[in-house]
Amino acid sequence: MASAALTDTYVKATKAPQAGRVEVTDSRCPGLQFRVTSDGAKSFTFRYRMPGARNPERVTLGSYPDMALVTARELANDYRKGIAIGKNPRALRVQTAVKSGLSFEAVAQEFLDKYSKPGAWHASRLKQPRALWGRRPIGTITDDDVALLLEDIAKDAPVGANRTHSALSKLFRWAIQPGRKYVTVNPVATVPKPAKEKPKERSLDDDELRKLWRGLDRDDLPCERKIADALKLILLTMARPGMVAGMKRSELVDLDGDRPEWRLPGERMKNKRPFICPLSATAVKIIRRALSKDQEFVFPSRFVKREALARHSLSQALIEVVALLEMQPFTPHDLRRTAANVARRHGAPRPNVEAMLHHVKTDVTAVYDQYDMLKEKREVAETPEGAIVGIIKAPARRAA
Repeated sequence: MASAALTDTYVKATKAPQAGRVEVTDSRCPGLQFRVTSDGAKSFTFRYRMPGARNPERVTLGSYPDMALVTARELANDYRKGIAIGKNPRALRVQTAVKSGLSFEAVAQEFLDKYSKPGAWHASRLKQPRALWGRRPIGTITDDDVALLLEDIAKDAPVGANRTHSALSKLFRWAIQPGRKYVTVNPVATVPKPAKEKPKERSLDDDELRKLWRGLDRDDLPCERKIADALKLILLTMARPGMVAGMKRSELVDLDGDRPEWRLPGERMKNKRPFICPLSATAVKIIRRALSKDQEFVFPSRFVKREALARHSLSQALIEVVALLEMQPFTPHDLRRTAANVARRHGAPRPNVEAMLHHVKTDVTAVYDQYDMLKEKREVAETPEGAIVGIIKAPARRAA
């Protein structure tokens, strides 16, 4: 673990790593550590070992910039003094909040009175937290409490859980500010939003598809060739971007034969069920171009610590590709939807397309119906290939 004399400039300028997290120990304050995760979240933690204990412990102090470096140092110093007389920092956090006497309800109401405008959305989203934690000292609310509440809300209202997350985050960021300091930690900062919200459904029309496919062959493309090939494979296989990014040599069967297949094990699938994806001739050609003799992954990462191309690398590269081609924004997952729509428009039956998408039935019949529909999926795989080739060769429509 790296060590440095932390400064405000250092903390502010530290960039997110490509993967995992960066941890830096503050040489000016024993036990204080600064963390930056791959998604850009910055926080301060305090690492310590109680007298007589075998293993060290860690407590989160707060997220940056909600908590300033000077505040983190002050808190770490207080905790270190407490350890010297046998007081565990975890217990001290709760004791400090209890002594303050301020309940979650009191702080929430003050927040609404002073921060929110009449009728603001924050009020409705704080109803459940206020009902659950109303009388509790606000400083005793932990990230576990937040996670459990959001999980419960997400069972019936996934998007509503995300909005509650946002409201709680605003409340705690307000409560931690100088002049109030009702809490020393924002427990929401380390809890991810429970639901992945679906963006507006986007499907490329023929002119957009033609422009993209041709654009992915340009010499001035702002991404590596393997990323362009991976994006094309999503269109040809209807596979999820993460599945394509992690494609392995060991999953490919009969590339030299007349029935090439991509066999994915259950652990690589969203629904944990094995899946066989037939490969069209164009898909095989792209795979062969990307795959070298000694590599296990068809699309290897350029980072040593990560063997396969990361899913988010496709998204980041596509943003630059879209800008270069002057197209309306879309995501790698939209290419999967586009391929399905192309197949349907060119005659592929809906059940066969659903099989190619690996949309598995969840009713009782599915337990007994184990037919893999490989023949039908192969026909579907050939449909978008032929359709895409035709679309690419056709001239672009003239604007009216």
